[in-house]
Parts: sequence; C-alpha cells; structure tokens
Amino acid sequence: AVVSTQSTADFVCWVPFTVVCSFHYLEVLDATPLYPLFSIVILPINSVINPLIYNKTLKNRLITVCVFLKQQFAKAPNFFVWLKGIRVADGTPDQVQENIEMRELQVINNI
Repeated sequence: AVVSTQSTADFVCWVPFTVVCSFHYLEVLDATPLYPLFSIVILPINSVINPLIYNKTLKNRLITVCVFLKQQFAKAPNFFVWLKGIRVADGTPDQVQENIEMRELQVINNI
C-alpha cells in the first residue's frame, strides 16, 4: 500500500510539471509564469507527503478517528428518532422549546 501511495503522489505532483515543461519546450505555450507555482507550491507537496506516507503515527490516528466515528454513529439511531419526533413549526416558541426539552428527557431516560 505504501508503494502505490508513493507512486500516486509522485504521479500527481510530477506529471503536470512534465507536461507543462514539454509544452513549453515545444513552444505550444509560454510556461514561464507557471514555473514559480510549480516550484513553490506543487512540487514541495510531494516532499511533505512522503514522511506522512511512511509514518505509522498518522495511520494510527486515522484509525482512531474512524473507530471513534463508528462508535458515535452506532449511537446515532436514538438521535435520529429523537430528531424525527420534533416538529419545530408546531405551536408557539414556548411550546416548541417545551417539546424539545421533553424529547431530550425521553432520549436521556431511554439511554
């Protein structure tokens, strides 16, 4: 997986530069204003990505975030049932607030 990710990052960063340089060499376009963009922004992205690809810390943090989100979404059905039961447009603002508070208590008591 690391090799394919590295290859993709290299491809995405270097192929546009190579194409622009080829067009400039063939005098299809004047790429002079594009060289600073590539040298300051595009190509350094590849250098920034490389340590992230090989670093296990980033992978572990992404796994932790995914596990956390999975746990939160496992609790989500109660929230969606509660949300579906709220009809904000019904009644006066005081009645709506009372309805929301009542639904919150129902969810808290059911958990």
